[in-house]
Amino acid sequence: MSPNQQDSNVFHQKLAEFDVPEHLWAGLWGYYNIGQPVESFLEAVLCNDLRGACRRADSNSRAGLFNVVGFLWNVYPHNIWGSVENVAKWLAVNGRPAHAAQVSA
Repeated sequence: MSPNQQDSNVFHQKLAEFDVPEHLWAGLWGYYNIGQPVESFLEAVLCNDLRGACRRADSNSRAGLFNVVGFLWNVYPHNIWGSVENVAKWLAVNGRPAHAAQVSA
């Protein structure tokens, strides 16, 4: 098993442990692993925009919001989420467009 596959397995086990809605798993892995931009709900959560996250959430995402934040707090490095600036830096470091800076707080 490659190191990346092993990391992916551990990451997905943590997603399951925190009961993160499964439809968010690919976005959370892509953002963490390669700095892939995420859809609007996750972008708002990553940028610490509660109002935006609630406004953009589907019913499953809304129900899992607390779980997503718990997962981020316990698994993600704190410098890649929690503010618009952190998200923009993470995306820029990974050569991705920093459209996270467009999220209003």
